[in-house]
Amino acid sequence: MSSRIALYTRVSSDHQAHEGTIDSQIASLRTYCAEHAYIVEEDLIFCDNGVSGTTLARRGLDALRDKAVAGDLDRVVVLCPDRFARKHTHQLLLVEEFHRLGVEIEFTNHVIAQTPEDQLLFHVQGVIAEFEREKILERSRRGKLHRARNGKVSALAQAPYGYVYLRAMNRDETRYEIHPQEAEVVRRIFHWLTEEQMRIEAMARRLTREQIPTRRQHGGWNASVLWNLLRNPAYMGKAAYQKTQVVPRTRVIKSARERGYYPKHVHSSCRPRPVDEWISIPVPAIVSSSLFERAQTQLAENKKFAARHRRPQRYLLSGLLYCQRCGYALYGKPSRHKKDPALQPCYYRCKGQDGYRFASGRVCPGRPVRMELLDEVIWRHLTELLQHPEVVLREYTQRVNSQQTQSTMVEALLRTKQKESRQQEGEKQRLLDLYQAGSIS
Repeated sequence: MSSRIALYTRVSSDHQAHEGTIDSQIASLRTYCAEHAYIVEEDLIFCDNGVSGTTLARRGLDALRDKAVAGDLDRVVVLCPDRFARKHTHQLLLVEEFHRLGVEIEFTNHVIAQTPEDQLLFHVQGVIAEFEREKILERSRRGKLHRARNGKVSALAQAPYGYVYLRAMNRDETRYEIHPQEAEVVRRIFHWLTEEQMRIEAMARRLTREQIPTRRQHGGWNASVLWNLLRNPAYMGKAAYQKTQVVPRTRVIKSARERGYYPKHVHSSCRPRPVDEWISIPVPAIVSSSLFERAQTQLAENKKFAARHRRPQRYLLSGLLYCQRCGYALYGKPSRHKKDPALQPCYYRCKGQDGYRFASGRVCPGRPVRMELLDEVIWRHLTELLQHPEVVLREYTQRVNSQQTQSTMVEALLRTKQKESRQQEGEKQRLLDLYQAGSIS
């Protein structure tokens, strides 16, 4: 019976994925397999495009691990350990898991043997790879912070709408230049807010209706994009560095659900920093400082007197339900056919049914659902469930036991790997002592 061989490759950034770096990895692994007379089936090639190696939540890696658990693999060929994982602890965990399932891990740059010397080399390479990554990140952060404090545009990753980011061979000469057509759109948006007191949603509908292209030239304008645009101080000539900080994702959006809840990085969301932590970098201004301040005052007024802050909470299921057709969340919205608010029927409506949100019109063929009918159905099912507490208790107990069992297994494996890591650190130190003493070359 021939061995079942799987290949695993990974690149960290979208740029590497776009440049086809992962294709070169696959070609190298195919050459290696051909030299060793390995036969690889196409459905056993697992790739993670643009995913950080610091997280184990990866689509390709999970599929590979599922194949191993099912007993469909005998060997996994990887280019080097840091393609498997960037953290040394994760490397130990994955290698131990595959060995426990009877699957051999084979790195093309060196063979992992069971001798103490080879095991030491594997651990040292893992620690050095993790150390190298952290040092690179630290140098990059320190360098960007230094350039930002000196007013260098190169500290910023890209230019907002209305500007063009011009790179230069000399990093200090990188600059923003005003894009004439986009800058005119920005001035119109500020004028609509300050002079006409237009709502942001109305601005988005107007821009989409007039077919004004966005920066990426696809789709329509979104209210959140305009909200961020109107609050960006770069338009008054003071681009801000360090406005946000990355944090773990707390709310999964539709695009994340469609990717199967696989974030590309450990910290896949961001939150704003206090304004006093921002670092200002001078850039060409599109609007005056007085106009920008008036816009901020108007935004604060709009937020204070928004309709959602003046009406009672009536939609209990808003944001908790999702459309089965297109995946967007349902939100509550009253009908506007009656002038008396007390007589207006209320509905749960899919976001995809709002044609103004999309350049090509509505994307969901569904219809709104009456709030009273849906609330009644959900409440009836809930009351029936509460009349059978043994069902609730059984489900709760099953989930708690499953979570505790999984947590216990992971903690035990981590304790084992931490103990092995400490032992390897001691062996490495003794090896260095022998080298410094001249006992070994």
